[in-house]
Amino acid sequence: MKTNIVSLYDNKRWDQYPTTQSLHALRLGAYIRKYRPGYDVVLSAYEMGQSPETIAKDILSTDPQIVALPGYMWTTAKTRAIAEYIERVRQDTIIVCGGPEPTSFKFLPWSDQTLFVAGQGEEAFLWICDQKEKQASFNGQNLGGCPYPVFSKVFDTTDIRNKQLGGKENKVIYLPEGVPLFSDELTECFVEKPSESFSWYETTRGCIYTCSFCGHNTLPRFATFSDDFVIQELQNMSRTGIDHIFINDPILGGKQERGKRVLRLFNQYAPGIALQSYMRPEFLDDEFVDLIAGGNHKEVLIGIQTLNPDVPQHVRNNNLEKIRKYLPMLSERNVPWRAELITGLPGDTINGLRESIRFVIDELRPAFIYSYHLTAIPETKIDSLVDDYQSPHWLKADPKSRRIIASSTANEESMATMLMYSTAACSLYMRLKQKQDRGALQQPITFAEIDRVVSEVLSLGQTEDMQSFLKQDYGAADRTWKKYGYEP
Repeated sequence: MKTNIVSLYDNKRWDQYPTTQSLHALRLGAYIRKYRPGYDVVLSAYEMGQSPETIAKDILSTDPQIVALPGYMWTTAKTRAIAEYIERVRQDTIIVCGGPEPTSFKFLPWSDQTLFVAGQGEEAFLWICDQKEKQASFNGQNLGGCPYPVFSKVFDTTDIRNKQLGGKENKVIYLPEGVPLFSDELTECFVEKPSESFSWYETTRGCIYTCSFCGHNTLPRFATFSDDFVIQELQNMSRTGIDHIFINDPILGGKQERGKRVLRLFNQYAPGIALQSYMRPEFLDDEFVDLIAGGNHKEVLIGIQTLNPDVPQHVRNNNLEKIRKYLPMLSERNVPWRAELITGLPGDTINGLRESIRFVIDELRPAFIYSYHLTAIPETKIDSLVDDYQSPHWLKADPKSRRIIASSTANEESMATMLMYSTAACSLYMRLKQKQDRGALQQPITFAEIDRVVSEVLSLGQTEDMQSFLKQDYGAADRTWKKYGYEP
């Protein structure tokens, strides 16, 4: 039985995340290698700019019986086009599309034979491979008896969620473990062995919090990899020359004490690897701050999202006491941390957004500030507010991107203003912070001055420069400030 597990990557993000390999593909391949070592696993990777036909032809050159394609919002159109070509020219090869988005896909354009896996996929994908090995004609039309959330256009999907094993119990639940990442067993599966020194990584999936904008809450449970397994992977990463990773855990380690333990493991087994990881203020205490400050962090990303009390608490219930106490401590100890806000939240306004940005700049002083355009991720509570005009916090989304374009407290014009303002203020702060860090800016950076400059520039109207702010393109926004004479 031969399967080709596909990664899609975007070279526009190469300067930030220089790897061709998706974490989901590595995990799937590692799981099959452990439990079915006799199966032939191919790990291939393609840049998103390549044509679907070119990618499909190259996939078929490996003669697979099963092709696994990524099911994410940003890959949907490309994935469907690749699947259509393969199914047109090779009817005996089945397509499996998995990830966080498949239950929200519009199934009509897909073939009856295509299989979808909702959410976590290791065990489900192994089951599919076994069925194909037993029966060459196996496809999306004969899924009877499947114990996992696998479905197709012609298979009854009404009980998919009931098939998601487990719940949010208090006991420890371990994730399915394949061969360790970066092991020799997995390396031999690559079409072309990666030479990159960066990789995505994870130690947990799911989240103990319930922020209503977050896709991690669509998982049925919180679970972790065992410490021994994490140690093996850290040792492999160090051995193979990985020196920079982005940890995809919603919050590093998943729980406070485990987060501390994970950092200790990195300090012990992989001290040379620079980390980017997510953190939540509620996890922080003196010990955690010490571990972060004493470790090898390239960036700590801390979601604040909003400080506007008019935004419903189901979006983000912040602990202001911890924010005020511990985040300035990170700044004082020169930890490169990023404050993350969201533009377009229900109940927010331009004044509420300005106050959130003021608080972050004047009281927290992070190394970086980013504000992201709110996206209505399928199956989240935020998504349920889209077009629900009976709700006091209704939202309107772009039908293609699912980004919010209006709300009960901001019409489309106001939302555009909020997007431009937040991007302009955050990008200008970061440009001035670079100047301050190298000693070329003596006076303190204040929100009042940033607000004055941003308001003045935005008053010029919808010029071409303003598009970088409207699109929340921080690279282009930085170049816009350079054009206006703000050198770092």
